[in-house]
Amino acid sequence: MKIRLIAIFLCLTLLLMGCSKKKGENEGYQNPEEQGTTADLGDDNKSFGESLDDLGAYDGYFEGESTDIAVECVSGTQGAYKLEGTTLTFTGVGEESVYSISGKLRGNIVIDVGESYKFDLELHGLSLVCNSTNPITVISGDEVAIKAKKDTKNYIYDMRSAIDSTDETLYSGAIHSDVDLEIGGKGELTVVSENNNGIHSKDDLQVKNLTLLVACIDNSLKGNDGVEIEGGNTNLIASGGDCIKTSNSDISEKGNQRGSISIVGGTHNLYAACDGIDAAYNATVDDSTTVLNIYTDKYSNYSKEVTATSSDANYIRFTSNAYYYSVKYYNSDTDYVWVNAEYHSKVSGSRSNYYYYSYPKMPDYAKVQFFIYEAESQRGQDSV
Repeated sequence: MKIRLIAIFLCLTLLLMGCSKKKGENEGYQNPEEQGTTADLGDDNKSFGESLDDLGAYDGYFEGESTDIAVECVSGTQGAYKLEGTTLTFTGVGEESVYSISGKLRGNIVIDVGESYKFDLELHGLSLVCNSTNPITVISGDEVAIKAKKDTKNYIYDMRSAIDSTDETLYSGAIHSDVDLEIGGKGELTVVSENNNGIHSKDDLQVKNLTLLVACIDNSLKGNDGVEIEGGNTNLIASGGDCIKTSNSDISEKGNQRGSISIVGGTHNLYAACDGIDAAYNATVDDSTTVLNIYTDKYSNYSKEVTATSSDANYIRFTSNAYYYSVKYYNSDTDYVWVNAEYHSKVSGSRSNYYYYSYPKMPDYAKVQFFIYEAESQRGQDSV
């Protein structure tokens, strides 16, 4: 039986600024002066994050029933929508189309415009509250964009109970898309998901030049294939899971690598009970103007569950408790030491369990390898 070698790169960055790369003659070299700076945040017991009320998360919430909305075709196919009960559906476009919506709706919005044309939904001061299903569902569209227009504040509230994660007919995100989705605009957008996820695309998710607040239980932003954030100002809060996440890491039919997360420009505050950034393939932070603050576990005021940590230990996190781990510290082939990682704790999000294993720090060694074993394998070796 062969064991599997894991290369794990661990990095806790509380404040990262100016992360543009400067490479020398050797590929991968990065001038230390160009790596950005970290901030001294003071006492190790300090946590961060204003209350949701202070952030204005519920400023657009309203009680009672309402279908007091105005829908307008800005360009493209006229009359490509219908309001049935409390469900507003966009469908039947015959060309690239842009629609605007404003007002109050206690209900949900469905975008199902086919696969041939681009579709933009402009928010001009919308408060959308839904108790029975996810507030916005994008079923089809060549490319779909939801944009908060300049000088407007827009609010989306998912007030459902936690959904059954095994029921594929239910969508966990307050905004869910089956296709590539862009969230953008020069205005403000707030998404609150009381018991589920924030914004989820089964393909790629882009966030561009937007003032965005997402407060949820598990994933704030998830694009199965990729997530790109360009400019803007974001506050992402995941009180039981990850802020930014991808899940696929294969190659697409067009030859594109899936699973990447990219952040370019803007100011972004991430508060997560688990990971600030969880990329299936890789994550890059670029542009000299980028400010990225990541507060995880006990450093986030919003965390529902936290883990006790020690300054003398490091931690391995995995989504299964079926395996065992050893760590090989070494300076050379003859100067090394093995240590075993022991079970430490479990953290549960609304849809994921994370298992933590602790192992002692060994500062006298310059390199480290991580090994994962099945139950019948002997730990502390790298041959069988």
